[in-house]
Amino acid sequence: ISHLRAQMEILVPLAEGDRLVELIGNDPAAPFVQLPPALNWEQVLPEPKPRLLISVPKSTERFTRMIHAELSFDYAGRTVSQADPATIQVDRIARKIITRNRDAETAFQEKLGSIEGLDGEGMFNAGLLPAVVAQADAWGWPVEAFGKKVRKSGQFEMGVVSGVDWFDLQAKAVFEGGLSLSLPRLLQAAASGEMLIPLGDGSVGMLPEEWLRKFATISEFGAVGRDGKSDSVRFAKSQGLLLATWLADEIGLRSDAEFENLTVSLKSFHQIEPRAPVGSFQGQLRPYQEEGLGWLHVLQSTRIGGILANDMGLGKTVQVIAYVLGE
Repeated sequence: ISHLRAQMEILVPLAEGDRLVELIGNDPAAPFVQLPPALNWEQVLPEPKPRLLISVPKSTERFTRMIHAELSFDYAGRTVSQADPATIQVDRIARKIITRNRDAETAFQEKLGSIEGLDGEGMFNAGLLPAVVAQADAWGWPVEAFGKKVRKSGQFEMGVVSGVDWFDLQAKAVFEGGLSLSLPRLLQAAASGEMLIPLGDGSVGMLPEEWLRKFATISEFGAVGRDGKSDSVRFAKSQGLLLATWLADEIGLRSDAEFENLTVSLKSFHQIEPRAPVGSFQGQLRPYQEEGLGWLHVLQSTRIGGILANDMGLGKTVQVIAYVLGE
């Protein structure tokens, strides 16, 4: 190699060509060498494809709650660590000599360093993991965390089924590769602060932060089946307004006729219309009491829970009597 550096060329017997390639491949500082076609080695200069690797730092005492991010690069199917000093990679099986693009690697490394919260050594607080993974995904970088492939959630499939006095919310998160997790498992992960959830093939799934923010508290109002195996969360009919509000912006929501009618009624509702009592009611309602009677009929028509909240002494009982007579 020293002679090659000095003379810029070297003569070797054809039979020793593979041995020369071995020497070049074993020298981290080996220069680029133009090999003669007779050696039957292909020299390639592919563009590196970055992969983000997340790991626990070796010095856990020093870096409490800190984790580490670094890059590796895929060169035509061959993975090379950022820390590998070798300029040339030799694929003996494919008889290829792969020359690394250090400038491109440096540009990717600078891009990684631009993520807010990462220090110069790639260290960051564990709480930033979702943001770091999301940014890498936005750049199209595959991510591996703690030795496991990270799969992003492609979509949420959600539906509502009505029962005698309940609504069942059925949902699952579908990840890359068709793997999925049921709603109760997702809520369990949200409640325990899990950021990476094990999937069936040994990989892990990362839940979008916006979904966690929206639905993390849903288990406080709904109930999962007692056997712990139900794939849905159950709500009382009186919680229909709450459920419909939660799901108002969900695209592609599947629902049966009863829940669909509820959502249509709520969307068309603008104000409480005062309602006069039926003729069998002996008495007279004040205007605010007629509004209260109208409110009771709204609750009845939509079958949702509500409160008649007049102050004490303003005739809530007489409003209820007027409502009962009208039924």
